[in-house]
Amino acid sequence: AGALAEAAALGQEGDSEEVCTSLAVSELRGAPRAVRTRALREAASGAGIHALSSTHVDALDDLVVAWRGQGPIDLPGGTASRVGHGAHARIAFVAREPGRATGPDPA
Repeated sequence: AGALAEAAALGQEGDSEEVCTSLAVSELRGAPRAVRTRALREAASGAGIHALSSTHVDALDDLVVAWRGQGPIDLPGGTASRVGHGAHARIAFVAREPGRATGPDPA
């Protein structure tokens, strides 16, 4: 899974507020489910998103193999979403700043 995560990794960007890691869908799609989900967990962890449940991992895997236009997935400490189309699609993980609540900012 580590080799798959490395092959699928498109990069990691960060600033003082968030870290973004992404994986290429094309690299993940053909892998066995166990390898694919481990690579997704490793990428999430690399972005600072930890404590994923099996429900979270299933939702992440659906972004790869059962794409139906789903929106971003709320994860403990961040979000994941599918961005791009076709051969350029990727799963992007963005960690929230510690202490920042989910949802819209209060006015």
